[in-house]
Amino acid sequence: MLVVIFSEQGRDGSDEDRGRDREESEERDEEEEDERHRRGIPDPIPSRFDPRPLAQALHPHLAGRPADGSAVPASTPSTIVWSSAGDEVIVHLDSLQVRILDGAVVASMDLESDQTGRAPVTVRFALAGQDPAAGLIATTDEVPGGHPVLAARWGTAVQEAVWASLLGLASDHAAQNGFAPHGLSAVHGALRLHMGSPFQLTAQVPR
Repeated sequence: MLVVIFSEQGRDGSDEDRGRDREESEERDEEEEDERHRRGIPDPIPSRFDPRPLAQALHPHLAGRPADGSAVPASTPSTIVWSSAGDEVIVHLDSLQVRILDGAVVASMDLESDQTGRAPVTVRFALAGQDPAAGLIATTDEVPGGHPVLAARWGTAVQEAVWASLLGLASDHAAQNGFAPHGLSAVHGALRLHMGSPFQLTAQVPR
């Protein structure tokens, strides 16, 4: 009969070593993050987003820049105001919710006006599945969902804002890695950002 005796001291020591290594690694990560923030370097943008992190990443893109040319606030505002042809609506950026389906991204955001009160407007973008070759294009509904009055008046603005934010996120991700954005795909409940070398178009000059 073979009896195997484990050394409790050795095992405890290994656990302690692993614990120290983990703490030191976390401290290094925190120091690197603090240094990036001190130097104004943004956090790395991942190539894969689940719904909640995607909503958080889109938040500053949706906020945009103040129309009066003033400086961008240090923190992203929770609400902004859109103006168009004499009409105004409050956009509740902090209400943004995202769902990611196979081949589609659905975003919902609350708008508020004196006539309608506060209600959501929902937009949907059909993207490529696992194939990033479809590029940076999508199809969307002619009229967004949600509150009918808000969707009819401001639905196109919501579509354009969310889509521009998705493209901006893809561009920032590629630029951080020295590449160009190549595509967006939605599969298995996650959005993936695809990048690669810039496309080069050449034209033949007739002689």
